[in-house]
Amino acid sequence: MILINTTYCVAPADGHLFLQWAPAEYRAAVEKAGGADLLLLRVPSPEPSVATFAVQFKVGSSEEAARWETESLPELIAGALSGFGLGGDRLLHFTTMMDIL
Repeated sequence: MILINTTYCVAPADGHLFLQWAPAEYRAAVEKAGGADLLLLRVPSPEPSVATFAVQFKVGSSEEAARWETESLPELIAGALSGFGLGGDRLLHFTTMMDIL
């Protein structure tokens, strides 16, 4: 089992846009990819110029995780850029894949 975590940094003024985009868009994409146990988290930060969020879910195999990273995640980000105005340097993200022990 693989836990996929994508952490997002946005300007505080864009936090509401992220929270409109992430729940609905991720839910559909994770279901389509066969993922489970979706979590949307706010990451506390002492830095007031950045709002940080994490999205986590589980997939059953390394192959599913790789497919997520190369196919599904780029589609999600493209939707955030076009549909929610989180373009350019206004949405920074990184993804970490972790084996669940």
